[in-house]
Amino acid sequence: SRDWSSDVCSSDLNRSGDWSPQELSLALEVLPTWWQTWWARALFGLLALLALWGVVQLRTGYLRRRQQALQDMVRSRTAELESLSATLQQKSAALEESSLTDPLTGLRNRRFLTQHIEADLSLSQRRYQEARRRGQPAPTESDLIFLLLDVDHFKQINDRRGHAAGDAVLRQASVLLRSLVRQSDTVVRWGGEEFLVFARVNGRNEPGELAERICSQMAAHEFDLGQGRRLRRSCSIGFACYPFTAQRPGEPEPPSWETVVSLADQCLYAAKASGRNLWVGIQHSAPGQSLPDQSDAAAGAAQGQFVLLHSEGREV
Repeated sequence: SRDWSSDVCSSDLNRSGDWSPQELSLALEVLPTWWQTWWARALFGLLALLALWGVVQLRTGYLRRRQQALQDMVRSRTAELESLSATLQQKSAALEESSLTDPLTGLRNRRFLTQHIEADLSLSQRRYQEARRRGQPAPTESDLIFLLLDVDHFKQINDRRGHAAGDAVLRQASVLLRSLVRQSDTVVRWGGEEFLVFARVNGRNEPGELAERICSQMAAHEFDLGQGRRLRRSCSIGFACYPFTAQRPGEPEPPSWETVVSLADQCLYAAKASGRNLWVGIQHSAPGQSLPDQSDAAAGAAQGQFVLLHSEGREV
């Protein structure tokens, strides 16, 4: 093989073996490869930026889709919860309504009266207090009436015709009662065959008129027991008004509404003891006097503090 290093060295020496003082200089230009050019570097940078932008766009798109999916999920879940809440509210309202309603007759029950009576009682008391403050007569149009009604000889219906017949009588009696009172009045299934009417009256004569109307209409009504069977039944009524006495300054609180209902019950007992198919009401004739023992209305009547009225409107 040829020794190139010996050739190069020999060419730089003369015949005597001395180095030549002349130097050979060649100008060489080494060109960069294409990927080392400025435009290639710029292109690579641009491509890197585009790649980065693309990654950012892909990531942003993914996050947006994820956010949209979460929003859709939240809206769907919210709609489900709202629907469930509305259903629960409806069921709660239905349950509350059922707890305040008698299932047989559809009338209100005692619990409803206890929950809703305070507003009417307070209004009646305020009107009486305002009249006293102004020195005006007692506003009897602010009185409230508690009227207790009992279907006469109801036990005979159950014993002789069955409980289905008794239930039919109670349902029809409740419909008749609601037709005989105002829409603003409250009819309550008080228990068994007893009903209570709670109403505002425009005078102390109105309770007797209402009781007379109910008595006469009930006695004239034919109850349909089904299968062509019909029955007539009368009723007995006792009532008392609230406030039973008009409170004066320095006097104790007037009787509570429960006491007034107890007085109405005493009147109902008197009506039944007097032969049924009639009404008995009680009024306080001396507002400045205190009440005697509420368990005996006759005692108060004997002392002249009570006025007992019956179906013919005569004092007893």
